[in-house]
Amino acid sequence: MSKPPDDLFVFGDFHLKANERLLQRRGVDVPLPPKVFDLLLVLVQNHGRVVDKEQLMNEVWPDTFVEENNLKVYISTLRKVLGESTEGQKYIETLPKRGYRFAADLTRLAAEDTELHGIKHTVAKIRIEEQEETSEPQPDHATQVAVVTVPVKRLATRRKLLVAVAALFILAVGVSLWLMVRAKSTTPPPALRSIAVLPFKPLSAEAKDEYLGPSLADALITRLSSLRQIAVRPSSATLKYEQPEQNPRLIGQQLQVDALLMGGVQKSGEHLRLTLQLVRVADGTTLWANTFDESLRDLFKVQDSISEQVTRALALVLTGDEKPLVVRHQTENAEAYQLLLKGRYFFTRRTEEGLKTALDYFQQAIDKDPNYALAYAELAEAFLVLSTPEGVESMPLSEGFPKAEAAATRALELDDTVPEAHVAMALVMLLHPTRFGAEREFKRALELNPDDSAARNYYANYLMVVGRTEEAKEQFRTALELDPSSLIINCNWGLILYRAGLYEQAIEQLQKTIAMDATFFRAHWVLGQVYEQKLMFEAAIAEFQQALALTDNQAQALAALSHAYAAAQQMKPARQALLELQALSARHYVSPYQFAIAYAGLGETNQAFAALEQGLQARQIRIALVRNDPRFDQLRGAPRYRDLYQRFPPVTPQPAR
Repeated sequence: MSKPPDDLFVFGDFHLKANERLLQRRGVDVPLPPKVFDLLLVLVQNHGRVVDKEQLMNEVWPDTFVEENNLKVYISTLRKVLGESTEGQKYIETLPKRGYRFAADLTRLAAEDTELHGIKHTVAKIRIEEQEETSEPQPDHATQVAVVTVPVKRLATRRKLLVAVAALFILAVGVSLWLMVRAKSTTPPPALRSIAVLPFKPLSAEAKDEYLGPSLADALITRLSSLRQIAVRPSSATLKYEQPEQNPRLIGQQLQVDALLMGGVQKSGEHLRLTLQLVRVADGTTLWANTFDESLRDLFKVQDSISEQVTRALALVLTGDEKPLVVRHQTENAEAYQLLLKGRYFFTRRTEEGLKTALDYFQQAIDKDPNYALAYAELAEAFLVLSTPEGVESMPLSEGFPKAEAAATRALELDDTVPEAHVAMALVMLLHPTRFGAEREFKRALELNPDDSAARNYYANYLMVVGRTEEAKEQFRTALELDPSSLIINCNWGLILYRAGLYEQAIEQLQKTIAMDATFFRAHWVLGQVYEQKLMFEAAIAEFQQALALTDNQAQALAALSHAYAAAQQMKPARQALLELQALSARHYVSPYQFAIAYAGLGETNQAFAALEQGLQARQIRIALVRNDPRFDQLRGAPRYRDLYQRFPPVTPQPAR
């Protein structure tokens, strides 16, 4: 969307500040995903008029094809945020086959009206305060006469006494104030124990290198994470704050940190300018600020300088081991480093297209520097996310696994102090029936970087699969403390509660995750599975339909939808979903695991076992995944299931050394 005018819209308890991209309710900021905010802004700007669906989609998603179901999901999210469902207030009216209309009473103030409104409010407040100060009851005439007729000698004595009392009072107040000032001047501010580095914003509207700001912030996060004295939020927690004009104190509260490092970046040819400031969240105090003007060839020099200065501003005393880590370079090749930053930027999107783009950049980085251990580690993880049911699963595991294993092995050969390399190798070991030592690799990664919430998330999933539920819960709690706003960690916490049979707690956790971002596919997909196990079929089907509308890779949602329809004895739509899954497989890779789920729901056990056999033989399915999925419960009593389990036993982890 183009930059909105600096207007204020007032409706119900809400104030919408267009240019600040801020929605407030009774003075409290209401966080909204960017596209949900855009949708609300278009509706209020067209107050009282019907906005057809095509216009809405063109305004909110310009130059992007979006299905109508996506629009319905965002409208539903917006209604929940505004409280329509709970308070009876109707803000958004649906006109069937036409569009939507913002129907609530609304006042629109332009910028100059907003300033005048603020002045009037201030004047009114001053008048109220003046009335309060002058509202003391005045003594009547009789009282005044009585005071005047007091004898002069007695009056003088009283005056002396009053003067003495006043002097003592003033002295006491003065001493108290002096002690307070002295205490304030000698008491240091609370120590900073946590920090978040926000994606650096482009300083010019024409900025084309969208990856640069988030990637530079990510690189700095990696360096600061080596410090043991302070917790650093990972990139996954901060990436959502890419939008400009956001409230720093609100962001700090959401991320639960003591300080924010934020700023802007501008690139002109090979010249780079960074303008940064470190802000204390509690009071908004700027602890440190600086501007860096350097050549992109000197990017390492800039990052070294920033790391050292931020560390000093945080008043940390580095140990001998930590000093070199803050300024450590994984490569001395500036081009390779920039390619890695681009790859990481696209990897965090976790879409099929984004992951394949990331693979290309990681490989280019390796081509520039064949000894770049971190690039190999990132390459390995990207292949695994692309080829497993826990990830995007857009390529066969038989294709992605060998490439991931080779890259992880090479990363550790080059540098076994890279935490990401140990995480990649741990994931490789989990996927191979004869590779042991995954737990050892996870623990080594966390020893090198205890604040790696992603590593703890992976480790917790491993503990859950091998049946060590309580230890898995502990790792998830720690991961959430490190990254409380992570959608994937919050969602996986709901998943572990679901797998532990704690359905009510799982529903509560997954609903909380959806409240953080209603467009997060995985949370709807897991919540639908929980509802299905509670026999809440209508709710389960609704969640799977939302998941289907939100994902590019539709296989997981279609398989789940088919199984839920069948469980609800709605066989016609169940078979229709299976047909769509089969049609999808003709143009896109679909794992046999998804077909097994659909066939199991329909009671077609021969086809379900055939799909499982195919997946297990090709090492595209792990039997441990089947064992932990309750949707296969009806197959477990069959002799064929026991035969499969004996021929493809789950990996038995060796004790970590």
